[in-house]
Order: sequence, then C-alpha cells, then structure tokens
Amino acid sequence: MNVMIDLINLLMGIFSWILLARFWLQWARADFYNPISQGIVKMTDPVLKPIRKILPSNRRYDFASILLLLLLPLVVYSLISLLSGGGLPELPLLFVLVVKKTLFLVLSMLLYVVIIRSIASWIAPSGYNPAINLLIQLTEPFLIPLRRIIPPSGGLDWAPMILMIILWFLQNIVTRGAF
Repeated sequence: MNVMIDLINLLMGIFSWILLARFWLQWARADFYNPISQGIVKMTDPVLKPIRKILPSNRRYDFASILLLLLLPLVVYSLISLLSGGGLPELPLLFVLVVKKTLFLVLSMLLYVVIIRSIASWIAPSGYNPAINLLIQLTEPFLIPLRRIIPPSGGLDWAPMILMIILWFLQNIVTRGAF
C-alpha cells in the first residue's frame, strides 16, 4: 500500500510541476515557440482544454492550470486518505494542506529555476540555448525589481542571491505553518 501512495505522490508532484510551469510560462510571457514551452503545452493541453470551456484564460493568466493545480492535491490527498483507511479528511484541514502544498511548490520551483539559471550563467555565459533562454525569461520578472534596489556591483549580480534567500525564508515560513 505504501508503494501505491508513493507512486500517487510522485505522479502528482510531476504533474503539478508541469501545470505550474504552464501557468508560469504564460504569466512571464515566455517564448511560446521554444521547444520546451511547446512540450509543456502539448503535455497539458488534453487535460486543460475541457476545463477551459468552463474557465477561459486571458492573455496573461491561465486560470484552468491554476484550478487544476489546486484541485489535484485535493483529490490526491482524499484518495490517499481513503486508501490508507482514514476516510475523507476534514475540509478545513484539507484546504490548509492544499494551500501549503501549492505555496511550497511555487516557492520551490522558483528557487530551483533561479539556482539553475545562476549556475548556467557561470558555465555557459554566452550563446543561445533554448533551456537557458527560457530560464532567463521565467526569472527576469522576479529579478528586475531586486536589481532596481541593489544594482550589480563589480560585475556581480546580487539579485539572484537575494531572491534565493527570500525564497528560502518563505519556504521555512510555509513549512513551519507560521502563516
């Protein structure tokens, strides 16, 4: 039974990352013709098209992917609770779990993307790479405001480090339940 629960959690986690990436790509106005963007769109379209008939998206926000991102843990936690013999969890507890899980997912994904982008800038500082270009497009909306406060000095851009510290701090707040 534990293997089944672990498999369900793994699949939910992977699909949640893909759904969040779909929302983030549209929000950041990343290059739609990037091969990685195209892959994410093709993976999520079959699931999101029926939801879009009820909840259409606009130019900047893909409401269907956010709705599914919030409903997915709700369904999975209920399913895991039923499989483990605990019955359905209470709705307020389930809501808190879903909000915490979603916030932690958003913060984690942003943190990992900033870390990967920072490392990639040291390894391959020039040249075109679709993956690195996509990482730049996804992180710039978060780094630009920080660069206004703390401009690059001595050839070093401090904005990614400051953003990583802020994200780490917010992750600790979410995991400790201090919100």
